[in-house]
Amino acid sequence: MDQAVLRAYVRRCRAVTDASPPRTVAETCRWLVEPLLAALGWTPRRAGPAWDVEYVCSVEGVPALLVAVEAHPDPLDAERSDRLRATMARTVVDRAIYTNGADLALYTDPDGDPTPLTLEALTDGADALDAFEQGRTRRRLAESPDLRAARRLADGREELTARIADALVDRAGEDHRQELRFATDRFLDRLIDVLAEPRERRGSRVARSDPDDGLDDGPSDSETEGDPSGRRSEGDPSDSETEGDPSDGRDRSDDGSGRLADEERPRASTDRSDDGEYVVRFFADRGSIGAVGHSDSGEAAVQAAEFLLERGLSGVSPPWPDDGPILLESPEAGDAPRELSNGLVLDVGQDATERGRRVVALAERAGLRAMLTGDWG
Repeated sequence: MDQAVLRAYVRRCRAVTDASPPRTVAETCRWLVEPLLAALGWTPRRAGPAWDVEYVCSVEGVPALLVAVEAHPDPLDAERSDRLRATMARTVVDRAIYTNGADLALYTDPDGDPTPLTLEALTDGADALDAFEQGRTRRRLAESPDLRAARRLADGREELTARIADALVDRAGEDHRQELRFATDRFLDRLIDVLAEPRERRGSRVARSDPDDGLDDGPSDSETEGDPSGRRSEGDPSDSETEGDPSDGRDRSDDGSGRLADEERPRASTDRSDDGEYVVRFFADRGSIGAVGHSDSGEAAVQAAEFLLERGLSGVSPPWPDDGPILLESPEAGDAPRELSNGLVLDVGQDATERGRRVVALAERAGLRAMLTGDWG
């Protein structure tokens, strides 16, 4: 980065903070952050709520740099940093700045540690800012049309998912909307991941349907382990004898192969008390994170609640929600109470349809998505 431009920026910021330091995020953005972005060559665009950042800097409509801002007196927050990483991963944008005007954290990888800088030491760390300059970022994107495509898909993800799912529902019927929505979401996940991966690493996997690309129907390691022939497990007669009919939906996966990895297989019981199949698959921003299942809808709801208690639901305070509580403190308050391992009580409701609705609500409260398959109704 040009040292003269950077020194001028630092002098300006010192004058501002000495005379009348900003006290709000808006003032910090206007007086300290926007001049820095201008020095880096950007014309920043204020971001919408879905981005969870203050600025998205773009190159010809392609998101290229995310900027999160705290008010000048406030320290950088570890939770906000984690959210920024998650936004980077979701949008495939690999450059981000988190700052309060005095301290900066520079991210070049959502999985890596940021480079810390302070305003006072900014000129000494000028080289660290090179990767965030508009000109350098523009050249990098110009050399990677696949990366540009991945970011465009990620940027319009919600609208694109809805449009594709609507088209599929027109063909398959409204009863399949939820399954089609999640399948579309997962397909876009895989497509964005493939496009964002450097070509020298993925080669021509999309064109030749390489079994390692996550887009084909090749068997996973867990499915072929112990089987030297490499045949799919659902094609093995012994599997159907021990795990049930492979067409019943329990062996499906979101890794692109159509089957669950061993650790994601629904934890189903041999109890066929109501002779049904109730499966719940859970999704985070980047795809499936697991599934549970049972032949009894009430037990499936309990297993789903236990799964969610380990993944974001543990902080909920019963009774939740206030109108028609699902999680309770004592069994006496519920119509159909089931005690959970942490001492809370789950009111599972009176029928499979209502239980399914409650599982979906619990997943949303935990920040996840739930897809119901089987006999929930």
